[in-house]
Amino acid sequence: MSFMVAEQLLSYCSPVFTGIKPSALMMVKTCMLPQITTEKNLAELEEKGFEIKTMGSCSFRTRLLIFERKALSECVYTSERFCILQNFGYPKGNLDELLATLQKRFTTTCDFPHEIGIFLGYPTEDVKGFLEHKGKDYRVCGYWKVYGNETMAVQKFASYKRCRKENLCKLYDGVPFRDIVKGEKTK
Repeated sequence: MSFMVAEQLLSYCSPVFTGIKPSALMMVKTCMLPQITTEKNLAELEEKGFEIKTMGSCSFRTRLLIFERKALSECVYTSERFCILQNFGYPKGNLDELLATLQKRFTTTCDFPHEIGIFLGYPTEDVKGFLEHKGKDYRVCGYWKVYGNETMAVQKFASYKRCRKENLCKLYDGVPFRDIVKGEKTK
């Protein structure tokens, strides 16, 4: 994997790669997509238990969802979280069916599909709060807009930032990407 691709993946996805977040949404320039999704890079991520799904493109950018399947399944299939997805028309099917529906909503919805917060592991009360308040009247804004437990959210924001910094420092110190990334298959 090239240094540039590793740096971009670690910048966006370090919390996913270290197991503290189920997925991340990454925006990349569409012209860069072939460099990120080479067979070799995908195989390296797959070896660690991670997958990449394209969620659609807009203008010159493509949205990629990077995730660890088991962690994402455990996240979306809790009753309250899954209920929110069903309210948006998601099927009762498997994870691939949910991801296909999310992908379709990215390409057919005029607005951003804000239920993405369920897939990204945001607290349910914050996803509900965002939908209810239409993105306004939040308490704190960091990786997401917080409507519930501020203390917990600020702690998570700090752990995500720390994780990203530590992983990028390792990369800058010459540690190969495959040795930085943990993953379910390597635990």
